[in-house]
Amino acid sequence: MAKERFVESYRGARPEDLPWYDPDPDPDLLVLFDEVLPASGARVLDLGAGPAVHSIELAARGHRVVAIDGVAEARDMALTLAARRGVTLDYRVGDALHDGPEGPFDLVFDRGFLHTLEPAERRTWRAAVTRSLVRGGALILKCFDVRPPRDFGPPGLTARDVLHALGEPVMGGLALELLRRTAFGLNEAKDHAAWTVFARRL
Repeated sequence: MAKERFVESYRGARPEDLPWYDPDPDPDLLVLFDEVLPASGARVLDLGAGPAVHSIELAARGHRVVAIDGVAEARDMALTLAARRGVTLDYRVGDALHDGPEGPFDLVFDRGFLHTLEPAERRTWRAAVTRSLVRGGALILKCFDVRPPRDFGPPGLTARDVLHALGEPVMGGLALELLRRTAFGLNEAKDHAAWTVFARRL
């Protein structure tokens, strides 16, 4: 059902018609990119990429980005936006949890994908992330906070939910390095509370 809702949202839409679209990358994520990645040349996987604003930014910096989303219309939109920036984007249409591109990647990036999943799917999400990452590779995640309640979109996660999604920091798993309450600036009226997360694969 979730995929059908997203397909309907993208059908005939301009980027600015999408409530989750922002033409500018999130400032807090740009800071993490600067801290985590080399100047260029890193392999990056963007899960549930949507319009792929951050993938386009990373590709423009010279990183090798693979984006994946289940909605073909999202890919079409992203490729149009990438062409405007003069960058080439490797964007796949498929199931980001089960059909992820072959890695390993230096960074797995998730802005707004995890919070669309059912709680029972979070273990599968974690497996997809760890399977894709090189040892020592980074996860940068941004998802809705459950508080305060919103009148649209998925319900979000608590801090405990985020920790549970990451799992125990065992060998081959994910070790949390940053969990910060931030915001999605999704419209001019108000920001929407979020969690920004940085973890590494052990």
